[in-house]
Amino acid sequence: MKKNSFIPILVLSLLLLLVISACKDDKVSPEEQAKIDRALIEEYVAANSLNGQFTASGLYYIITKEGSLGSPDLSSTVTVNYAGKLLNGTPFDSGQGISFALSGVIQGWQEGIRLLKKGGAGTLIIPSGLAYGPSGRSTIPANAVLYFDVDLLDFN
Repeated sequence: MKKNSFIPILVLSLLLLLVISACKDDKVSPEEQAKIDRALIEEYVAANSLNGQFTASGLYYIITKEGSLGSPDLSSTVTVNYAGKLLNGTPFDSGQGISFALSGVIQGWQEGIRLLKKGGAGTLIIPSGLAYGPSGRSTIPANAVLYFDVDLLDFN
């Protein structure tokens, strides 16, 4: 009798091991994700005939309107109009006349907005590592490359 009760436990144990193995997390490293993001951005840029440039961090930016009177720094409070979307065109956020501490937003904005001058505008295509990374956020999927049109209205 004990011999027969051992078989169901063995089968259940093997099934549990199989399920655990199938659920193994196949996350890529941040370096590999950066390469994936770079390829996605390059493909998007080529398909849309965009004329901008990459920064060393992988941010792609286009100055669409030159501003004047200097650029903010990381300690600045900035006021912007913006619209954000995923690379597939799905909008996820926008704002008009929004003010915030530049140090309190995603790295891609910290870097990209400092490239703009007061009264200027630009497009920022932000790799996931400079945005919400593998965790995503609300309607933004994990490892999403983000696209923003930003007008820098003011800073102090």
